Amino acid sequence: MTMAPKITLYYMPVSPASRSVVLVAKTLNIQLDLREIDISRGEHMTPEFLKLNPQHTLPALDDNGTVIIDSHAINAYLCDKFAPNHSLYPKDLVKRAQINSRLHFDTTLYARIRYLYEPIYEGSSKMPANNITLVTKCWDILEAFLANGNFLCGNELTLADFACICNFYAINSFAPVDRRNHAKLIRWIQRMGEIPHFYKVVDLEESKAHQRYIRYLMETNSTF
Repeated sequence: MTMAPKITLYYMPVSPASRSVVLVAKTLNIQLDLREIDISRGEHMTPEFLKLNPQHTLPALDDNGTVIIDSHAINAYLCDKFAPNHSLYPKDLVKRAQINSRLHFDTTLYARIRYLYEPIYEGSSKMPANNITLVTKCWDILEAFLANGNFLCGNELTLADFACICNFYAINSFAPVDRRNHAKLIRWIQRMGEIPHFYKVVDLEESKAHQRYIRYLMETNSTF
């Protein structure tokens, strides 16, 4: 009996984008061969990895020679190949356009998180207040998205929910949610946590540890 080729995901467990792909794969019962890449050791810059992904970003998917990079593209690919017309990413033109729009918003959210973290890795000791505000404004937008249902695109869980919740847990201690003004957002966060495999993928202790590490770097940078 010939075994089906493995689908390999190059990823980093604490990476929000990587987490979203693992969540989608588990939801669709897709078996992935997980290959952790340690960027602190420069494994994303090796000739072998750069040949696979010239952008040297994570995650990257290798489906028997078909390489897909960018978590949004990977998740759409997995849905279309293994679960066509699944509610996570239905073929209905209007529904898919709405999901795509939320995924583009998620790209904005991720970029704003990077604006906060990258200067710290480069030696800064402070996070500019206006950059934190740019992130918290995203919580206002998510609250508005949730006006018409339990999830970001209505009452069906979609790829957009997985993408945004993973980014939320990458920054929430630095840009906390105002519970008075974001009741729908709080309920959505709780609802996402009720997905059976959610906390097996989105390790909150790991997320907290990463954000504590950022605070440590800020304190260390301030002494120089």
